[in-house]
Amino acid sequence: MTKWEIDVAVWSRFLKLRERLFKAIKEWLEMGGYCRPYEGRFDIEFLLPSYPEKGKEAIWRIHLMCYLVGPLRGHDWEGETFEEAFLLAERDIAGWLDGHDDWLKRYEKDPSITA
Repeated sequence: MTKWEIDVAVWSRFLKLRERLFKAIKEWLEMGGYCRPYEGRFDIEFLLPSYPEKGKEAIWRIHLMCYLVGPLRGHDWEGETFEEAFLLAERDIAGWLDGHDDWLKRYEKDPSITA
């Protein structure tokens, strides 16, 4: 497989992570939150170097726009392959979602908590 290709198994993991993120967004909204039009949007880019950077390698970038989940509104992960970029994104997003799941369990016991 070349660096320009995406492994089917890795793509499947990406789609599962995306669905898990969407589930968390839905849960926040059901508790009375609001959402931005871009909530949960992923951009996947294969970046070829510009003319001044012509000696550099091309890279993959995964960009997530998500206001409700994660520490910032926009998040970027880069790697020489899609899998490298995805592994970084998966680590971070899964960590955020694990924290969301823990918070949701506490909220179900006591809806007055806010953080």
